[in-house]
Parts: sequence; structure tokens; C-alpha cells
Amino acid sequence: MATILIVDDCPDQLRLIAQVIQSRTNHTCVFAASAAAALERLETLPLDLLLTDLMLPDGNGLQLIEDVRSTYPSIPVMLMTSEGSEEAAISAVKAGAASYIPKRQLTKWLIDEIEAVLGRARVATCRTKLSRMRSAITEQYSLTNDRTLIAPLINSLQQQFADFALCNEDRQLRVGIALEEALANAIIHGNLEVTSELRGVDDEAYAQLIAERESQAPYNQRRVKVTASFDRSRALIIIRDQGRGFNVQAVPDPQLPENMSRAHGRGLLLIRTFFDEVTHNSLGNEIRLVLRGAPITVPHQRSPFTVESHASSDLTMTAGR
Repeated sequence: MATILIVDDCPDQLRLIAQVIQSRTNHTCVFAASAAAALERLETLPLDLLLTDLMLPDGNGLQLIEDVRSTYPSIPVMLMTSEGSEEAAISAVKAGAASYIPKRQLTKWLIDEIEAVLGRARVATCRTKLSRMRSAITEQYSLTNDRTLIAPLINSLQQQFADFALCNEDRQLRVGIALEEALANAIIHGNLEVTSELRGVDDEAYAQLIAERESQAPYNQRRVKVTASFDRSRALIIIRDQGRGFNVQAVPDPQLPENMSRAHGRGLLLIRTFFDEVTHNSLGNEIRLVLRGAPITVPHQRSPFTVESHASSDLTMTAGR
């Protein structure tokens, strides 16, 4: 049994909808005559579905959908539309509505559509609960040099950070910035072998060289390999490009006053600040990023270019190209 909030300022319409629902299901109906009243209901009642009219006395259903999706993302919203409001229905779906139903079809389609939406919501809720019960997961990606893939990949990784309770939203944002730098570095400086020396000096030439190499062999045939492993204590992200690498220790120290405004090395300084541990392989074409569940402690006294020896061929550092 579900609790459904119906939002409409027409009493006759409310009675009709409630009659249709309660005569054919065991669901409970509650009512609101405005968007403001609906939001008040959402604050006090555990609801499973919101069904709203498009036109409301204090606004419209589209704005209500956006407000609900922003504040109560787990509650699905359905929109009721009148004849001639097809464009509004499309806008509603884009705004986050789970579905819409024409008012002229309420008696025919309403119950089937409600059950379908509630069913999908239950599956989504169970999937979220199940994902939070995972003890560990490893994902692998082989990316082309298409930089439009960076944002959706970061979104996917940020969801794993949340599912494994490794960081809050604020840290997710900072880690996302660091990942964007690391992935862009792997594509531009790694696979395409375009250094950042032109950046900030001749941005047009810098962008032109990137565009040229995106369609030239061997650069356009290279891939960025990403391996992301998560458990309840940490995340390990390994990003490896197929370029020639670089001398990690030769990058100018971006913390020095004369280098603060230079693009060269800025990216890896951000990466080292936002991740708990950063290592490069000896060739300089692989970066390993570790994020632990504990809060980040940013080192202040240590030089950003201190290199530590390891038994493996990795270098631990705090900045780079």
C-alpha cells in the first residue's frame, strides 16, 4: 500500500482522482490545493508518489516537480496534463517527472501508470540499498581521447564514493575536480603528447594542436585505461595513458611564487591536495590515486616535489605536469 499526494486546486478533480484510485487499489490518498501546500505535506508525511496538475494557483506543476526532485529525489512525481499541453509534458519529463498522464485518460490509464511508477521506484530503492551493501567493487574503462567522456565517468565514480560512504558531498566535489585534472592530463599530455607550456601563453595554438592530434595517428589510436577499486575503507583509482610519459621530478614547483600563475604543474598540485595519496610509475604515464574514508589532511611543511623510494618502480609525489 502506498500513500499518494494529489495536488490540484479543483475539488471535483480531487474527488474524481481519489475515487479512481481508492476504488481499484489499497493506496491512501492525501490532498493539497497548491504547490506550497504540497511542499508542506512533503515535510510532514511519508509519501510514495506525488501526482500534480500542471496549473496551480501559486505556480505550475513544472516548478513543483523541480522542487520535489531537488529536495526529495526518491519520491517519484507524475504530471496530469490537459489537452494541448503536450509540450509541457515533455518539459515535465525533462525536469524529472517519472511520467505524465492526460486528464482525459485518467479513468483508463491512471491506475496502470501509478502501479508502473511505484514499481520502478521500489526497484530503484532496493537497488540503492543493495549497492550500499556491497563490500567491494572494481570497474575498468578503456577511454578514447574524447574529453566529453570525462564528466559522465566522474559522475559514475562519485556515485561509488557515495555508495561506499567514503566522503561527503563537499569532498566529492573536490575529488571530482582532481579526477577531471587527472583524466584531462592523461588524454592531452599523455596520449596526445601536448605539453602545457603553450597553455596561458598561446591558448589558440594550444587548442589547435590538441584538435590536430585528436585526428592524427598514432595519437588518435591511443586509449586511457582506468581501473577503479572501492571498498569500505578506501578507493583506488589508476589512470594510465599510452603516451611516452614524462619526467615527474622535472616539473616546476607550482607553490613557488614565480610559478603560481602558470598552468604547468597546477593540475597535479590540485590532485595531490584533494587525494590522500598520489603515486606515479617511473615512466610517468600512470597515476595512482588513493582516497581514504578519513578526512583529508593537507601537508603544509613538506615540499610538493618530495620523492620517496619504494620497492616498486613507483614515485610518490605531490605535483606534476
